[in-house]
Amino acid sequence: MQRKATPADFESLYQVYMDPSTNPFMSFEVMEREEFLPLYNDMLRPGDLYVYEVNGKVAATYKLIRKTHRMSHIAYLGAFAIHPDFRGSGLGSQVLQD
Repeated sequence: MQRKATPADFESLYQVYMDPSTNPFMSFEVMEREEFLPLYNDMLRPGDLYVYEVNGKVAATYKLIRKTHRMSHIAYLGAFAIHPDFRGSGLGSQVLQD
């Protein structure tokens, strides 16, 4: 199930963003939870941060940013990452297909 991220997703998304194999591809350096929390809250404000759940657990995250004006038919997919517990399961392809 895909849905917009909420403050309750912080811990799961912290694990995704700070995972050593994911972090080099994300926008933030590895940091403590207290440092990441204000950044996470900023990421929630535009409403373009999504999570993908499997059996009620956050399994993936991405940003879906819709363009405007002449490019309103285009959406930018960014910060796409799979939770470490779900890697290698084919979930990335499933999320993109859904």
